[in-house]
Amino acid sequence: MHDATGAAARTRKMSERESIGEARPKKTRRGTHAGAQRSRRRRPLGQAAAAGVQQPRAVRPPPPSPSLNHPLPSLPLSSIPCARSPPTITPPSLGARFGAHGVNMSDVLTAERGAVLMTRGWVEVPEAVTVATTTTMLELLADKTNLSMRPIFNGQDLTARVRTHRGKRRHDDTRLLHIYNDDKTPRMTNMEHIAGWTAVRAVMDAVATAADTITGVHHHASDLTHIRSSGSCPVQPAHTDHPWPWLRNGAAPGFSAILALRETTVNFWGGSHEIFRRQASLDVVRSEAGEPVAVRIKGGTLLVFRHDVIHSGGASTVHNDRLFCNIFSEGENIGNETGLVTWK
Repeated sequence: MHDATGAAARTRKMSERESIGEARPKKTRRGTHAGAQRSRRRRPLGQAAAAGVQQPRAVRPPPPSPSLNHPLPSLPLSSIPCARSPPTITPPSLGARFGAHGVNMSDVLTAERGAVLMTRGWVEVPEAVTVATTTTMLELLADKTNLSMRPIFNGQDLTARVRTHRGKRRHDDTRLLHIYNDDKTPRMTNMEHIAGWTAVRAVMDAVATAADTITGVHHHASDLTHIRSSGSCPVQPAHTDHPWPWLRNGAAPGFSAILALRETTVNFWGGSHEIFRRQASLDVVRSEAGEPVAVRIKGGTLLVFRHDVIHSGGASTVHNDRLFCNIFSEGENIGNETGLVTWK
């Protein structure tokens, strides 16, 4: 009963509004147009953008122009950037540890040492490299395996090879050799290895320069050669470092240089190079050569000797690495060929 009366009242009210031209209220979520007006609040910027409401673009006001009557304030001197000199970086003292050989190696062979070298046949240069260079080279060459080197026989015949190298132990008790060409250097893992290797090269180049002064003939240093006495090695046979020493010019014979990294022994027949000024043969009368002198040098000592002097490596019972270099005169390169002496 009440529902029917209410519905009739609402119908009558709506017909009256239509008769006078009043718009019909729209339905909203809240039920009336007035509710929609109350819910129309300002949305945040993010919600307005999501709802597709276009917001006015913010306009930055232009900066005020300076007045001509009022000068700009001056900045304090401390705030003005100035050109600063770049910081100085002090490099590691590799030169002090390994030696500035480009400067102080000019006297590696003095006039006095040069005279001894030419007359006696050999000369020693103690402390040619620093202790750091010696230690670093020992560490670097220790990584070289025996099997990657080749045995050297100094001209020995097949019978001597069999006596020296027994079957599979041929790389255990013998002298080994490996040449480091310019494009094949040891595997250097740090700057100390590079500095040590560079120092040794500088010493050998200094010997070549000194040989120029001693002989008056231009010389050059060959590639560095790694020589190793592995295990128990007997005394080398007597030999020269040139296969035909009588063909050498007595005033410019060419030279060999050994840098000892630990105590090393080499036997020399002093003055024996004069024999080959009188004969063209490696058959030598022992009494003419005299008795050998065992020269023991410590690590870091450089031993320089003539190519035509008779010598031999001493016996070794310990693992011993050293570096060898040929000092050839201009236009000459005989590699590592030697001349085996036959005693008569």
